[in-house]
Amino acid sequence: MPDCNKIMDLLVQGHSYGQVQALAGCSHRAISKANRVLDEEQFSTREQLRDLSAKELDRFFSDESRQAASQFVAIDVEAVLKARIGRKKLALTVLCARYLGSEGTGKTRFYWYERF
Repeated sequence: MPDCNKIMDLLVQGHSYGQVQALAGCSHRAISKANRVLDEEQFSTREQLRDLSAKELDRFFSDESRQAASQFVAIDVEAVLKARIGRKKLALTVLCARYLGSEGTGKTRFYWYERF
């Protein structure tokens, strides 16, 4: 994960996207997101950025993939591995069908075969 505080600091100093990309070693997307946070939160000085806690930075730059993983029914990887080892291996399609037949809770979804 890029150093968001450093990216915002460089943007507040007036550096261009290209300069920030070279100095911070980050993607254009990360710079754009940091710039959006600066605009939305109305940060304009380096002092304001220094006062930010790690928790606040995490809130601004939360990782959506962590949230998405909680929407899926967990796969029992150990059980799948155990069923695939030995002489009587079950086909992965059979194990996936069993997984899809298990009960989900509430709004959780199942992984498709490609992700299984």
